[in-house]
Amino acid sequence: MALCGRAVDAHADDDSFPLYVGKNVCLECHSGAAIGAACVLGPMPKHAEAFSALSTPPAAEIAAISGVGGAPQRSLVCLDCHATGAEEGPRWQAKTFEIGDGVQCEACHGAGSFHVDASRTRAGATPPVDDTVIRRGNREICVNCHVEKASHREVLEMGFTLSEADHAYKTPVNLAVSATGARLFVVCAHGDSVVVVDTASGRVLDEIIVGSRPHDAALSPDGNSLYVTNRMSFDVSVIDVATGTVVRRIPVNSEPHGIIVEPQGRTIFVLNTGQDTISLIDSKTAAVTRRLNAGAGPWSACMTGGGLLYLTNVRPGPAKFREPTTSEITVIDTAKGIVSDRLAVPDANMLQGIAALPTGEAVLFTLQRTKNLVPTTRLTQGWTITNGLGVAWPGGRVDQVLLDEPADYFPDPMDVAVSPDGRIAIVTSGGSDKIALVDVPKLLETLTSKSDADRAEVLPNHLGTSNEYVVERISVGANPRGVEFSPDGRFAYVACALDDSIAVIDVASRAVARRIRIGGPDETTELRRGERLFHSATITFGRQFSCHSCHPDGHINGLAMDIEADGIGMNPVDNRTLRGILDTAPFKWEGTNPSLRRQCGARLAVFFTRLAPYTEDELTALVRYMCTIEQPPNPYRSADGLTLQQRRGKAVFERTTLNHGAPLAPEQRCDHCHSGAYKTARISSAVASTMWFDAQVDVDPADMFDANEFGELGTYYFVDVGVGVSEFDVPHLRNIYASPPYLHNGAARTLEEIWTRFNMVNRHGMTFDVTRQQFNDLIAYLKAL
Repeated sequence: MALCGRAVDAHADDDSFPLYVGKNVCLECHSGAAIGAACVLGPMPKHAEAFSALSTPPAAEIAAISGVGGAPQRSLVCLDCHATGAEEGPRWQAKTFEIGDGVQCEACHGAGSFHVDASRTRAGATPPVDDTVIRRGNREICVNCHVEKASHREVLEMGFTLSEADHAYKTPVNLAVSATGARLFVVCAHGDSVVVVDTASGRVLDEIIVGSRPHDAALSPDGNSLYVTNRMSFDVSVIDVATGTVVRRIPVNSEPHGIIVEPQGRTIFVLNTGQDTISLIDSKTAAVTRRLNAGAGPWSACMTGGGLLYLTNVRPGPAKFREPTTSEITVIDTAKGIVSDRLAVPDANMLQGIAALPTGEAVLFTLQRTKNLVPTTRLTQGWTITNGLGVAWPGGRVDQVLLDEPADYFPDPMDVAVSPDGRIAIVTSGGSDKIALVDVPKLLETLTSKSDADRAEVLPNHLGTSNEYVVERISVGANPRGVEFSPDGRFAYVACALDDSIAVIDVASRAVARRIRIGGPDETTELRRGERLFHSATITFGRQFSCHSCHPDGHINGLAMDIEADGIGMNPVDNRTLRGILDTAPFKWEGTNPSLRRQCGARLAVFFTRLAPYTEDELTALVRYMCTIEQPPNPYRSADGLTLQQRRGKAVFERTTLNHGAPLAPEQRCDHCHSGAYKTARISSAVASTMWFDAQVDVDPADMFDANEFGELGTYYFVDVGVGVSEFDVPHLRNIYASPPYLHNGAARTLEEIWTRFNMVNRHGMTFDVTRQQFNDLIAYLKAL
């Protein structure tokens, strides 16, 4: 533990850490003829105005272009440079402290209450500058904020602003249909609203403002209430359908996506994608009565007639490194309120949409099969990402089939709905702007007519079987996502997210009968064009995948990918989040791409898409959109700021000495590499995490798995024999809790494993002396960033 660089008790209480007192208290001694020396830097008006600058229009534009969710004055990323003490939070601020005073004395010197107390107890004598009570000023601290930021340059120098149209798009993502079929409730992610449509006329009747970035909706069995998940505000809006008003907001866990109400209407199930949980809400009291553990990234849910809830998980579970992954269908017994089964879906990921057959025969769900252990340059052999359906049977068996064709894939299957008679399933393909109509009886017959071996090994990989059960592929509009049937089964409604419309499918004629516009501008801005490119698979050979295929919600798919054609399994790289990346250059794990344009330009075509790269205009639009992908609030951080444990962890993170007092060299300190607003110094660093498959070594690879001889996955080898270890780009740490696995190749399944398994030579921070309590505190702090 460290306070101003020195060790303190691992079980310290709040009084063991100083509070921020504010500039006015500092000036009582450090101004004019007072006993303390005046600051050698002199007055800095811009520092004093830094906090108020966050309320200006340019600040709002900077926040929007860099994916900062919410107002800049409430964003830690912005406050880190524009205010003092923001990271610690209100809990660690004295009554004399005013955050509105901007960048104050304690930005350089650290929280000052211990220094103030020492001064007052010495009866006017000048207290010594002792780093146990106050930090010496150091101009090197300035560089954490005074560094070039692409977001600021774009707005302040280049004059970039989002257009009115960028703020006005609706982006319909999911739907709910009333029991009579007369009303359609459309969840609009960018509109922060639910649009109510009269299905007979196609007229928009109402628009109801809900929480931030709504994702899914479910009607109560009596049709009186509509429940809407709000992904970025971590709550559920309850709408009174008769009045069209939000009557309450129910807090849940991080990034709720799917929602469903059990048939009796007593319990609402909410899938919290950001924290891998399911919240059970009592519909009468609006209280969360229980939380269950899901798989990795619960996404959508469906109910069977037998009272079982099946839900998809978008990311695979932890796997042995460089081994195929397995995803999960979580099964909940709604009567008992428990997880009753966890069905394994091998070699699959991105499980999203799900629907039960009304006959109870099976449950259908969408999936991808990402061959992350095979070089992506094998794209032309069809070996990178395939797309299809899973079938979960009542006995627990799970089958997989593909919806792709050999030369024309079905990228990003995002949702599935089944007709009331159970004969037709409709699957949306967000990457091809199409839907597929699936003959359900033929699909089931295709499976049951095959041997167990064929069902396990052949059908999940066979590109030639979809014509047996896919009866039609229909172009519907830009980026189709949610789909629902009308109660009579005559029509299906498809949410076309990126053209603000609903495609109405005439099921009998297998055609788009009409298109319902739900508002939003007709204009296609640069930002909207970039969003379409991000979700389109037209850039890849055979239309196999889009950017979204690896980055759902602009985040991660939980996989490490083999990128280059340098041998099977060599040089795998962990997939990194795109949320809030504009100001974190350079890019790529080697740090060799100075800009996102370089990252997503010709290099993308060479290693990923195998077609001509984006044009200059397309590339500009794509990068513009990627930069605006939002970072959600951190669920591990309270409004009061850091907890005591997290504050102790921050002391470990910033310590300058070992527990026994020996000094730490700068490169051995966490905050040497992880500094600034995003906790990255934007440099490359050699942390000795190089493993045998990251470089050619003259040792039998089988031996490299001997942890006793070569360390975990060969990490000892490079140090022992003097082979140079690789330098890697320092990743930013904002919301790092949400981005497993870790390290450059995804070898660490958890934050803890970074140091318990892969820091054996103490190059990734000096951690050999850290106690278990200190280690737990450090992890708690990292999760709060």
